[in-house]
Formats: sequence, C-alpha cells, structure tokens
Amino acid sequence: MLSLTSRLLTTRVPTMAKTVLLYGLSAHPPANTGGHQGYVKYFTHQDWVDEMWVLPVYKHMYLEKQNLISFEHRFRMSQIAFEENRDVNAGNKAKVLDTEKVCIEQAIQDALLQGSDLSKVRVGTFQIVEYLKEKHPDTHFCFVMGGDTFNDLLDGKWTNTEELRAAVGIVHIPRIGYEVPAEALGTLLPPPVGTATSVDIPSMTDVSSTKIRNLAAKGDYEGVEKLVDPRVAEYMRENKLYGLNSGTETKEKSIDKRTTAESQTRNNGKSEAKEATDGTRWSKRIKRDSQ
Repeated sequence: MLSLTSRLLTTRVPTMAKTVLLYGLSAHPPANTGGHQGYVKYFTHQDWVDEMWVLPVYKHMYLEKQNLISFEHRFRMSQIAFEENRDVNAGNKAKVLDTEKVCIEQAIQDALLQGSDLSKVRVGTFQIVEYLKEKHPDTHFCFVMGGDTFNDLLDGKWTNTEELRAAVGIVHIPRIGYEVPAEALGTLLPPPVGTATSVDIPSMTDVSSTKIRNLAAKGDYEGVEKLVDPRVAEYMRENKLYGLNSGTETKEKSIDKRTTAESQTRNNGKSEAKEATDGTRWSKRIKRDSQ
C-alpha cells in the first residue's frame, strides 16, 4: 500500500478544474510591490492562475500578533492595494474576501447554540480551506506562503498540518534566511494537492509591515508612501492609523505651504516698502503745503 506521502505525490490536478490561489495575510498594513502587492501582481499575471483570493486575517493565531488594528481597516486597505489597483490586479483576478471572519462568526454562533465555552473556539487555516472546498467543489486550491510559514508547516506547528497538506497544493515563496529541504519541493505549476512548488518573485525586497508601522509612528508620511500603495498611505493618514494623522503633511503640501509663506513674506515686504514710500511722499507734501 502506498504511504500518504506517496499517494499525495501521485495526485494530479483535474484537467478542467479552476485554479485559485489562496493568500492569507494580516495586512497590517499591506506593503507595496516589494512585498504583499508583489505577490498579487506576479500571480495575477500568470496564465496558470485563474483567480487569486486574498484572505485578510480576522484574528491572528499567534498571541504576539493579536494586537492588530480593526479588521475593517485592514480589509479596506487590502481592497485598495489588491483589487482596485489595476496595475496589480491583472485581468481582475484578485478578490479580497472576508472568509475567515465568516468562518469564525459561524463557529461562535455554533458554540453559543451548543452552550460551549467561547474561549475554546478555534478556526484554523484547514477549517477555512474545508469551508471553501465545500462551497467550490470543482476548484483546485493552492495556498501561497513564504519560506518561514512553510517551514512552520513542515515542522507541524500548524493545527491539522497533515490534513491541510492533503487538501491543497502549496506555492512556496523563498525568503532570505529560511532554507527549505529540497525534497519538500516539486516543480509542477499549479502544484497538485499534497505537493509544493517554489516560485521566485523578482520584485521582492526587504519591505515589511513592521517597518511601515515604525515609520508611521514617527509621522513620516513620505517614508510610508514609499513602501505602500499611495492610496493606502492616504487611507492610513485620513484614519489616523499607526500614528499617522490628518495633520501629517505630504511632501507636496509641505512644499506648497512653504512656497505660500515665502510669497506672503515677499508681498508683505513690498507692501511695507510701498507704505514707507507713500509715507515719505505724504510727509513732503505736508511740508510744501505749510510753507
């Protein structure tokens, strides 16, 4: 009898199945094409990808990452960065979905009906994939993940690790500092269920959400704007996210304000000079009239 691994390696993608990539992220906030946007831009331009579903995290599985801003803000920034940027969203393939939120709210509702302890409600990636496969039985799902996340999966740190690997193909994105065993990777695209294929994305840089948040906390709008979609930067400023606020000036506004101030100074100088000249003329006129 074939082992589970052997059976998975012989699995192939049904010929007529639609291939959908699942991309989960915190979007705290989403980075530009050097990061998160780069994933979406690259894959929506690939012929073997029919759609890419972006799934913002509703509640992070890791305790140290649960200090996220509201889901609504992160969901909206994801829409701006991935759906509404036509340069990124080739062929309108990218869709931002609130699937994790729906799954968690349903699990909470079920727990309430059963009188279960709400603190024990858990919804992991496997449960989300199960939900999607039930809704879309004729779709071949592949999960996109970076090297660090993929290593966690290989090490069994995820809940339902084996079940998840048996349910989807995995597209692995290499990250500096995270080595993946060669035997864990295949070469087929899309990767069949139970297998993983590595894909290099040329636009990747060292941009990170942490770096963006740190710049925002300093009120460095210009720095933030270099690392996120310009409309995301504006959304962050308008909603006072991560320390940016409506009083934070863009570079253009700062230049406009400085130019206006300089212009006013010049005009004030001209007015004062004119007043001085007029005063002198008036003084001379009074002197002549009195003679």
